[in-house]
Amino acid sequence: MDWQNILESRHQCFIFEENKPDISVIQGIVDDLHTKCPSKQNRVVYNLHIFDWSNKELRMDIYKGTERDPENHPGVYNPQTLAPYLFVWSPRKLEQQKNIHAEGILNPEYNDDITFNQQVHMEVGISSIFVVLSAINKGLSAGFCKCIHNHDELNSKYGFNPTLYLGVGYKKDSTKYFCPINQREWPAPLNTWYPKPPVDQYIRYSV
Repeated sequence: MDWQNILESRHQCFIFEENKPDISVIQGIVDDLHTKCPSKQNRVVYNLHIFDWSNKELRMDIYKGTERDPENHPGVYNPQTLAPYLFVWSPRKLEQQKNIHAEGILNPEYNDDITFNQQVHMEVGISSIFVVLSAINKGLSAGFCKCIHNHDELNSKYGFNPTLYLGVGYKKDSTKYFCPINQREWPAPLNTWYPKPPVDQYIRYSV
């Protein structure tokens, strides 16, 4: 697929077909990420878990923590986390003895929590869009989710503290999905709810 087609195919996907992409396609995405995606000093300050539905309890625990607006609209979740595959990014602490410049000088950046967390979020952003573009190139769709309200529970039960979710699979042409918690059909969110500001409000060509 050429670049223009990839761009035109990029969209926030909320509802996926139940049929799973072949695992070889997912492994191809991972290979693209590992061999081509940039990382500061090649340290890779994130872990990436890729879940199918082999552990249904885990997937449901993830879904339960993705309420869109728990205070005003409880019980409305992010359906993109029900995708056949879910990519989950979380911070990866580095061993101090490995944080060495080529000159052999300890790099203090990774030992400062604020700087480290900034680095994590930057690299999660870079790597996640890299995964999206690779998935689109392979005929798949993807949907981001940042509504995560049960970090501590997931960390205690499964040993990871999620920063970002990305559902990956084949897009389903539907405006509704079946919510396994509410046990009913539910309308999918709409991208038009959150239009971007005009381009000249956030992009400048000069200071």
